[in-house]
Amino acid sequence: MKRIKIGMICLVIGIFIISCQKQHLPAPTNASPVFYFNGLVGGTYTSFRAGVSNYYMYSSYTQDSNGVYNYTGNLKEFNCGGSCPPSIKFIINNYESLPAGASESYINKALDTGYFNYLIPGGTPGSYSITFYPTSGTFASVKNYTWDFGDGTLSNFTSSLDSISHLYTHKGTYNTSLFVTFSDTSTSKLSNTVQAGNLNSIFYCSISYLDSTTTTSFSSIISGGKFPYTYQWSFGDGFTSTAKNPSHSYVDSTINAVSLTITDSAGHKASANAYAAAGNASNTQLHLMSYYTLSPVPVSNPLGLSNITVIYTDASGNIFSSNNALQPDSSFFRITSVANYQNNENGQTTKQLHVKFDCILYDSSGKTLVIKNGDAVIAVAYK
Repeated sequence: MKRIKIGMICLVIGIFIISCQKQHLPAPTNASPVFYFNGLVGGTYTSFRAGVSNYYMYSSYTQDSNGVYNYTGNLKEFNCGGSCPPSIKFIINNYESLPAGASESYINKALDTGYFNYLIPGGTPGSYSITFYPTSGTFASVKNYTWDFGDGTLSNFTSSLDSISHLYTHKGTYNTSLFVTFSDTSTSKLSNTVQAGNLNSIFYCSISYLDSTTTTSFSSIISGGKFPYTYQWSFGDGFTSTAKNPSHSYVDSTINAVSLTITDSAGHKASANAYAAAGNASNTQLHLMSYYTLSPVPVSNPLGLSNITVIYTDASGNIFSSNNALQPDSSFFRITSVANYQNNENGQTTKQLHVKFDCILYDSSGKTLVIKNGDAVIAVAYK
């Protein structure tokens, strides 16, 4: 009994001491969940957040029968089996085929920022090759070419080249540039837009030209659009022309920015740029470049390399996938950032990806579900 009384006294004293100490309250925080999905799903704003309403970011990887790794992020309820409605899953295919069980040596190339195509059954072409043809209006030799293809890819060459091809893995319009260094260290830069893929209105143009000692002959190169066309040239010195392939005489060696705008019969416009000056072999400033392209060449992808699949399970358990039909031209999938992240619950190495996307999903009966303004931060695992 005496021990009980002593214990009670100590407990009371302890409570008193604690009550007299300063209380350390947790600092307020506005931190957001690391992993989430936001977007308009079937016209209704939808949001899943890891740590909220028991949602959890599952990450994993598999290797298919073709040796292609599939990196998966699945945002669903914790410890939920099956499809777990509602939920969203992302599958990103590797860019190459590897032997069974081989580790991914170039994961930073496989999971990189940029645009990716949605997986299409049967290997329907989703990538497009465009060949660029540089043309020289100069009497000096070229020391170096640097191409910027507008999708984050650069190519450098230290010798003259007739053409170069580039593979675009996502259809769209790209701002391309050619930067040239000449043998006397002077430089020239030119930019144009190109379109890759079967867009609703494929229409673009390029400028080619040839200098002589007296005149510069210009040619317009057109891809797409609807005939007939109208032409509007500006030669950069105050003179203009509406001819298809005009010639122009410059009065001095000043380098002028030449522009061309072509309008087709449907009212669509395409434009291109170049530089030109008086054709004078003794003028070392005549270091002028242009380039043109031909129509994009579709490239098949039967293994689905670097392709994306989005799978959404609605509240009723209906499963919709992007891998059931061709996506419209407005669909896209873009990885905007990539970062290393901690190992997942299975001890697998992961990457944290921020993605933005629009797409149409289909269920087994052909019913569609449109996702617009998709924005997600996900984790995927890799070997």
